[in-house]
Amino acid sequence: MSRENNILNDDQLQQLVQDREAETQELVEEIAQEITDELVELEQEFNDYESTLVTKQKFSITQFLGSLSINLILPFINGLMLGFGELVAHEIGFHYNWIGANVSYIESLSHKQHIY
Repeated sequence: MSRENNILNDDQLQQLVQDREAETQELVEEIAQEITDELVELEQEFNDYESTLVTKQKFSITQFLGSLSINLILPFINGLMLGFGELVAHEIGFHYNWIGANVSYIESLSHKQHIY
């Protein structure tokens, strides 16, 4: 093979460059169309999301009272329940004479050496 067979003439080279440019242009147009379609889909999804988005409502007295009851009244009720539970547990312990649940009177405490 001679070198002359491997070398393209100017017309062939120019035709090859034009073909490659046309293929590249077609690919660019396809990609641009895909991107445009994807952007349209994203815009539609965003509009759908935006229409279902719930915004915060104005201040109302019922919301304030609900918040107040949750933050102030429920802890108070919880404390009452804990206190009554402790009282009931002590009374049950005294009734069944469990260890550490005996009642000591002040007069008997003065005669003991150790006070627990």
